[in-house]
Amino acid sequence: MQVPFIIYADSEVLNKPVEDCADNPEISYSHQIAKQVPCSYCYVVVRSDGEAKTPVIYRGQNVTEPFLSSLQAELEEIHEVFHHPADMCMSDADYKCFTNAMSS
Repeated sequence: MQVPFIIYADSEVLNKPVEDCADNPEISYSHQIAKQVPCSYCYVVVRSDGEAKTPVIYRGQNVTEPFLSSLQAELEEIHEVFHHPADMCMSDADYKCFTNAMSS
């Protein structure tokens, strides 16, 4: 099924060693050796006709909030596209086929 927009996204994380993590078999049977800390993301919005926006790249601390804020802004732009559709361009032959199909 074709969709009007798709967002391809990727993020990177750093594996930070966990210090002084005491094992407690009554709570968990896994042993944590590292914590994954997000450090960057990149995404690109692509329309169904293949046209892509400029990729958005972010590096830094507190990656999650900027990522979600950026996606929310993209969503609002996509909603604007749907609220202002392009005019339909039909030739005389197209219009004749359309009216014949509607009257059948």
